Amino acid sequence: MPFYTVFQSPVGDLYIGENASQITFIALQNRAHYQPKETPLLQSACLQLQSYFEGILHTFDLPLNPQGTVFQQKVCTH
Repeated sequence: MPFYTVFQSPVGDLYIGENASQITFIALQNRAHYQPKETPLLQSACLQLQSYFEGILHTFDLPLNPQGTVFQQKVCTH
């Protein structure tokens, strides 16, 4: 089942989605078919984002499987 959490960032709330133990999206709005839940992976994503916004982290270490339109996937890979 896909899950999400909300990270309160300096640029506003970021919704982070997980499915099958991979991060599938980070967005400014939730995806309707994802359920709210705190998982170890989502907690790790929040901690890494916090470190990034504090200027400490420059490279993320998360399993990614971006979902979305062709355009959205191109944005994620560049």
